[in-house]
Amino acid sequence: MDTINFTRGVPANESFPTTDLIDAAGAAFKTHGTAMLQYGPSRGFEPLRQWLAEWQGVAVDRVMTSNGSLQLIEFLCLQVLKPGDLVFTESPSYDRTINLLRRHGATVVGIPLEADGPNLEALEVIEPSTMQPVARDGRAIGEIMLRGNTVMKGYLKNPPATAEAFRGDWYHTGDLAVMHADGYCEVVDRSKDVIISGGENISSIEVEGALYRHPAVLEAAVVARPDPKWGESPCAFVTLKDGAEATAEDLIAHCRSLLAGFKTPKSVMFGPLPKTSTGKIQKHVLRDQARAL
Repeated sequence: MDTINFTRGVPANESFPTTDLIDAAGAAFKTHGTAMLQYGPSRGFEPLRQWLAEWQGVAVDRVMTSNGSLQLIEFLCLQVLKPGDLVFTESPSYDRTINLLRRHGATVVGIPLEADGPNLEALEVIEPSTMQPVARDGRAIGEIMLRGNTVMKGYLKNPPATAEAFRGDWYHTGDLAVMHADGYCEVVDRSKDVIISGGENISSIEVEGALYRHPAVLEAAVVARPDPKWGESPCAFVTLKDGAEATAEDLIAHCRSLLAGFKTPKSVMFGPLPKTSTGKIQKHVLRDQARAL
């Protein structure tokens, strides 16, 4: 029996796989040697796995759903995808997912979904002051703005906030990003989380990414701390892995090896990070703690 060694799922308009999808997936694997299969939602995985085995002679030995999270897809590409892998997808119209897979060396084939359900009409990175798209050069920073019938209609009983959020007939997400030439939108930071140090903008996400590359770090969050000389400086809050050891000096030196000097945290605090009931790190609490240091 042939083997598909990995499957990935995203939200879809179909709850369970159609015979067209099963036939197309089986044919793609037999023709191209598909190494990865995208399908969603998660409750449709088991029927798809069973029917691929019974009707097409194709086995799927690993299943995971990403629920449409591009961050999780990025993680999977780094951990699972191998250059040259061929990915079968039910929804090649999901441009951002396809671009991300291709950026990691995958070849993508599949069948499109009908665009008759909830859809995002447009996503663009726009300079808020001019309301014009930024250059697609991977360097010019703008704000991610959205249009589509999945975007909210407005804030309840708050017309001023609604008008501001939809200024220029786009929904302003508050996320800063760059747009690459292939259409890949790379999030830089939340606008309120950007650290301004000596007139330079520092992405907290970039600094957190450097911290996560240290083998002792389990969780990390970076916020602005008032600085008498530079206005603000990066302050890192870190939770270490069980049994791991690292000092503030160790982590600062690690970040300095990966980042420009002005982006390196000037202070590091250790301990559990405050979170919401859903597990989201509460950066506003950390900002208060940084101001009190």
